[in-house]
Amino acid sequence: MPWPAKFALVLGLAALVCSFIPVVGDYVTIPLGVIAIILGCLDIWRAERGRRARVVPATFGTIFGGLALLLVMISMMATQDVPV
Repeated sequence: MPWPAKFALVLGLAALVCSFIPVVGDYVTIPLGVIAIILGCLDIWRAERGRRARVVPATFGTIFGGLALLLVMISMMATQDVPV
């Protein structure tokens, strides 16, 4: 498995786990999720060009990173104080 795919998968899983931790998880999840998405997209792009054979770990890393960012954004919007 190529290194961007490994890192994307590991960072995506770490971001997904950290997204369930209140307050501190927000500051950890956002950078991890963004890096996982970038590395995953990079490896998927390389696979489309024919330079990589396995694209599954990169795809799951990208999905996990995106899901973690989505969860953090939803929790931030839910806890936002908006005057009525």
